[in-house]
Amino acid sequence: VFKQGQEALCVAVWLSAVFTPFLRQCVDGPRPMIVVSANRAGGGKTKLVTAAALISDGRGAAMSGKMLGDDSELERILGMHIENNTQTLCFDNVPSDQVIASPVLESYITSSDYTTRRIGTSARIKSASFGMSLWATGNAVESAGDMQPRILRIEIEDTSPDPAKRVVEQTELEDYVKRERPRFVHAALTLLSGFFAAKRRHHDVKLTTPPGRFPGWSEFPRKAVVWCGLPDPALAFEKSRNNSKASGFEILVQHLINLIPPEGQFVGNLAGELFRSQNAKDSERVLALRSFDAFLASEGMEITGKRGDGSKLGKYLGRYRNDVCTVGGKQWQITVEKQASGNAVRVLDRSVAAAKV
Repeated sequence: VFKQGQEALCVAVWLSAVFTPFLRQCVDGPRPMIVVSANRAGGGKTKLVTAAALISDGRGAAMSGKMLGDDSELERILGMHIENNTQTLCFDNVPSDQVIASPVLESYITSSDYTTRRIGTSARIKSASFGMSLWATGNAVESAGDMQPRILRIEIEDTSPDPAKRVVEQTELEDYVKRERPRFVHAALTLLSGFFAAKRRHHDVKLTTPPGRFPGWSEFPRKAVVWCGLPDPALAFEKSRNNSKASGFEILVQHLINLIPPEGQFVGNLAGELFRSQNAKDSERVLALRSFDAFLASEGMEITGKRGDGSKLGKYLGRYRNDVCTVGGKQWQITVEKQASGNAVRVLDRSVAAAKV
């Protein structure tokens, strides 16, 4: 059970983990770590990791119970799994009193050619440019420092009285995924084939945030997930709690810069475009609209095609009225103005006005 309001984003992060190994010939360089955090035991954290690994690798993830507090031990564990050609490594059940913060992990996650020493010798072990997929699971998992922008987060929120008695569709999930793996692999490859076909026809996905430390991952697995109509998995990167609203506003502004003409657009018309894009033929604008629609869904605002969509969208945009953020070296502000034909939204470049003062 994913956290309420984040269901689609959690699916997007999980699907990016499934897609990434299939794209190993395309993704040259690092990819983020995925953390599955739950509010209680028995929520199915490890099952999510196992299912993804079985589909993409054909075998379950290697599980490690040791992770934090001793970077030399962590380096030894990474070196051992690099030598064993492990495809997916999961640090399972991270204790709630431990914070994920490690220079060794930081280096491994963002290095294209991570190198360590074989224990007991001077021989060096070097990871491939496409290394292991890293996961961690735990209850109320916390991260800190430079690990935060390296982590995609999946939140499980189980509100059932007793997780052990929860009714699920597949009671033996691992056996089910093993049995149905050919069908799941076929589905994944079909989606990726569609993504590359659209890319060849110049219907590329516009990302609202830069690739940062993960250019290869952003260009292929991340864009493929957005092309499938899900939220941008990069929205799940860890953020410090006091920056979460600001980060959401910046992403919103980036979407609107791509979509809204300088003279503005009626909010009702924008809501209508968003709804129609769900079934429209691919084009650059349609893909940008779908990406914005997925972002709104991750914010808990769903466009349903009903009459009240414009009003809901206007109220959502109104939350950020008078707020200013910096995107692309410029200062931007959203305005929602009442006009005779309805409310109109504009994105104003306030850096121009500031320069004139």
